Amino acid sequence: LKAGAFGHTLTRSSNPVYQQIQVSLNEVEVEIAALSGEITDRERRIDELQKLLDTAPEVEAEFARLNRNYGVTRTQYDLLVQRFETARISEMADETGVIKFEVIDPPNAATQPVGPNRALLMTASLLFGLVVGIGIAYARSISNPVYYDAKRLASQTGVPVLGAIGVAFPGAAHRIRSVDKRMMTLALGGLIIAYVAAVIWADVASAWLQQVTKVS
Repeated sequence: LKAGAFGHTLTRSSNPVYQQIQVSLNEVEVEIAALSGEITDRERRIDELQKLLDTAPEVEAEFARLNRNYGVTRTQYDLLVQRFETARISEMADETGVIKFEVIDPPNAATQPVGPNRALLMTASLLFGLVVGIGIAYARSISNPVYYDAKRLASQTGVPVLGAIGVAFPGAAHRIRSVDKRMMTLALGGLIIAYVAAVIWADVASAWLQQVTKVS
């Protein structure tokens, strides 16, 4: 029996799971002991301040501060006690040969992006697109120049212009220009509306996604 017990103890001590649990258990015991001493000291100071509560406003302020600190310390203490109990249960399960893992702190992911700023990025993209579009239009107008009067054509080419032919169908040309202006106005207005909607609804969509994630 002694030899069997010694072999069981040796196997347990050489088990890495048991060693890790034992290290965690020792750390939690040390933290619990430190927090227990801190809680005892704060309870004693709170009792002293309660007796002197009517003496001065400074005592009331100190009492409120210590009471807040006591609440935070108490919460940490309760959490560590819970972890300590979980570690003890794991150790007992290791001793009996039945190991059950439990996730104490489940992983979570933030829905808010770490960067860059959405509004700033969309504004920069809009301005960049407008600048690029204007630049491309200007480059095309330079590469394919259009002259609207004979005088300018003669001055640019250095060739005398003897005559010019007017527009054959002025009504159709006017309608085409009008349609082009409307299309340009609609495209620019749609771009601005899409930008404003994206900036406004980005945070709303992020909050909704966060709520759906929490519910799931």
